[in-house]
Amino acid sequence: DPSGRICDVIFPIAGKDKLAAIIKESQAKGALDRRIYKGMRRAWGNHYRRMLPSLLSGLEVRSNNAVWRPVLAALDWIRSK
Repeated sequence: DPSGRICDVIFPIAGKDKLAAIIKESQAKGALDRRIYKGMRRAWGNHYRRMLPSLLSGLEVRSNNAVWRPVLAALDWIRSK
């Protein structure tokens, strides 16, 4: 019954303990996602960002498409740093 209240509809089926476990699992998953995000961000900041200028110096990126001009300008700016 989607229009019913949570305590009238879900509690009798799932129970309070099951719902508490689902909430706890969801919070733990959020913590895991944050840890993964922080690790990826740290890896980018410490390693990949330093590698990017040398990688770009060996590449020539061109396009006739006007939509890509801001991206090409950004790559030129990164190369100049």
